[in-house]
Amino acid sequence: MKGIVITDQDLRQDGENKHAAGVKVHLPVWWVAILGVLAFLPPLLVLAVVISLVLQKNKPMEFRYRGARACIIALIASWLLWMTAGGMLLRKGTDFKMPSVGLSDSIRFDKKISSYAGDMTAKDIARSRMPLVVVVHAVDGLHGGADGIGHEPAGAGVIVAALEQGCLILTSRHVVESVCRRAELNALVGISLEDGQKAAASVVGVHQNLDMALLWVKREDADTECMQDIRSYDSIDVGEVVYALGHPGGLQFTISSGLISQKRGVDVLQFSAPVSPGNSGGPIYDASGRLMALVQAVYDKAKNPNAENLNFGERVDDLHDQYKWVLTEKGRHALTGWARIKQDNQAGVINEDEKER
Repeated sequence: MKGIVITDQDLRQDGENKHAAGVKVHLPVWWVAILGVLAFLPPLLVLAVVISLVLQKNKPMEFRYRGARACIIALIASWLLWMTAGGMLLRKGTDFKMPSVGLSDSIRFDKKISSYAGDMTAKDIARSRMPLVVVVHAVDGLHGGADGIGHEPAGAGVIVAALEQGCLILTSRHVVESVCRRAELNALVGISLEDGQKAAASVVGVHQNLDMALLWVKREDADTECMQDIRSYDSIDVGEVVYALGHPGGLQFTISSGLISQKRGVDVLQFSAPVSPGNSGGPIYDASGRLMALVQAVYDKAKNPNAENLNFGERVDDLHDQYKWVLTEKGRHALTGWARIKQDNQAGVINEDEKER
């Protein structure tokens, strides 16, 4: 009579059959915990999965099944985690960008924004208004060299109010988007002044309909407050002399003059003062030094190469209406301060009139 021989394979098969019959197999808690931690470290997770699968090849079928399922879940969780984190960084990239070394978080601004009752010469405009103009650029520095000539011209902006705690700067939304992808609230951009100061400014407001954005930069040692005179769009007439300030072609702090050629619709001025890329977001002044508009666009010469001095700007008197803006708390505070200064100035004018009487 032949004896019955039981091999190792039979024993393994018998164990697998027992587990298949309903014997519960539990994975070590410490091993599951390690997979969870390694989900934050994808390279180590992949290595751990490979090692665990190799070590489990002689384990019962139920154990191998549960182990493989745990590994797959850990890999999927790691992939979802890092895809979500990458999407958030891409979407909010500008919020995490910090000012480069040497870029201050504040400026010294002691210029007096004076009003003029009569007309000013181009020389007067350049002398009194150019210090209010800023270069808007990325926080990692200016494009171009020290001579101010850049292959990628930066945009422009203008200081519209100097409050005790900071300066409110108006620029075009598309200028902000050109240096930090999206004009999102609290995004950081760099600004440079004519006197050489450089600082990081935050986006504190975007217009709901027009191509405009508000920036805020801290102000050092300030004990005075002032604001620019804003010209009502309805009061502007065709044929008025205008001055455009900005950085055409990267040639920083340049002035040009022309006329109001036409009013287009309810928001846009057409003007003949020569401008180029780099003027976008820069101020347009009337002959009395009042802010009329921001440079928005030039006529596309691809449509007509012979077109000259067909340029467009957007009205800025919406600064008086907070409800037309999407604002941060700081932006709302700045426009409230703007309104207070305006009221104080108007009260001062009334008092002067009463004294004269």
